[in-house]
Amino acid sequence: EGPGPHAVTYTGAAGAKTVSVTASAGSCTSTADREVSYAPDVDLAFTASVAPVNCTSETSGAIVVTPSPVGLYLYSLDGGEGQALNAFSGLREGRYRVRIRPLDSDPSCGTEQVVVVGTDGTEAPRFAGLRIVATSCFGVRDGRVAVDVPPGATLSFNGGAPGTVSTFDSLAAGRYSLTLSNPEGCTRDTLVDVGAGAGPTLDLGPDLAARFGDTVLISPRFSEGQFRIDSFRYGGLDSTPTLLATLGGLRFVPNRSPQIVTLTLIDEAGCSVTDEVEVRVRVSESFQAPSAFSPNFDDINDVFVLRAGAQVRSIEQLSVYNRWGGLVFALSNFPPNEPAFGWDGTQRGERLDPGVYVYVARVAFVNGAVRDFSGDVNLIR
Repeated sequence: EGPGPHAVTYTGAAGAKTVSVTASAGSCTSTADREVSYAPDVDLAFTASVAPVNCTSETSGAIVVTPSPVGLYLYSLDGGEGQALNAFSGLREGRYRVRIRPLDSDPSCGTEQVVVVGTDGTEAPRFAGLRIVATSCFGVRDGRVAVDVPPGATLSFNGGAPGTVSTFDSLAAGRYSLTLSNPEGCTRDTLVDVGAGAGPTLDLGPDLAARFGDTVLISPRFSEGQFRIDSFRYGGLDSTPTLLATLGGLRFVPNRSPQIVTLTLIDEAGCSVTDEVEVRVRVSESFQAPSAFSPNFDDINDVFVLRAGAQVRSIEQLSVYNRWGGLVFALSNFPPNEPAFGWDGTQRGERLDPGVYVYVARVAFVNGAVRDFSGDVNLIR
C-alpha cells in the first residue's frame, strides 16, 4: 500500500497451482502465497457430428464431439454442467451451443461453437378415415373399427402383429390401440373407444295391488321403434301367463303376496333388458269352522273339518280340548277342506261324550301371514 512505484515478483515452479508473490516499495517488502490458474498452451478445436431428428421421436437428435488434439476434456451444452462424455442425445430440432475445455482448466478456458440439429425429412404415417361403430348395447360384440391404411404402411390392432387388415368387426365395447408403421420404421399410435348403444328399454309400470283371486294385467312399455323382439322370458310366476298380442300385456292370477314378476326381452342383436313389478295381494285372512258336528256315521257332518278358500295355504296346528282343558285331539301341517284330517269325536279310538269342546287353530295364509283362531264346537250324539 502507499504511493508507488511498487516492484512485484512472482516465484514458483512451472505449472504450479500456488506461487509466492513479493511486493516492495522502497525499504518495505510484503510476501504472500496466491493460487493461480492457467490455460495449457494448446490450440484447442473440435468438430461436431449431428444425427438429425427422425420420425421415430421428436427427441431422436444427437451431437457427437471430436476434439483436437486428443485429450481429457469436459463437454457442455448450452452452458450446462460439463461432462466427460463427448456425446449428447435425446435432442429436439434446434440450435445448441457446444463448449469444450481441458479437464483441469478454468471454466473460462476452452472453445465453443453453435451446432444445428435438423430433421431428416421423414414423417410418421397419419391416421385418416378412422371410423368407429358402437355396439348395439353393452355386452354384445357387434362393434367395428375401420381405418384407411396409407400405401406401404402396416396396421397393428390392439398389440397384434402388423398387417394390411384395416377393418375389425365383432368388437365389444371398450378401448383399443392402433399403430401405423411405414417402411422407414416410423410409427404413430392412437387409442379409440368403441362405445355401447343404449339398447332396448322396458317398463312394466308401477307396483300393483289386487284382491286374492283377481286376474292382474301388466302392460309392458318398451322401445318398439328401436329394436325388434326376438324372444322373451319371465320369472316369478308358477305357470305360463297369458301373453297378449305383441306383448301388449301379461295376464295372470297372483297366488302369493308379495309376488315379484320379471320380464326380459331379447332383441335380434342379442341385447336384453329386464324389468320387474311387485304385486301385493289383499287376502281375506279368514276360514270356516263348524259350530257343531254329529259323528253318527250317517255321512252328514260326521267330522269336525276346517274349511277355507285358496287364500289359506295350510293349517299349521289344530288342537281340541275338553271342558276341563284336557287335550283330546291334535294335528299339524295339513290342508283345509279334507275330512281325512278332521276330528271324528274320539280320543285314542274311544268315543267321547257329547258336549262343548274348545278348538285352537293356527292358520297360514298365502300372503305369508300366520294367524291364531279359537272357538267352540258342539259334539252331538
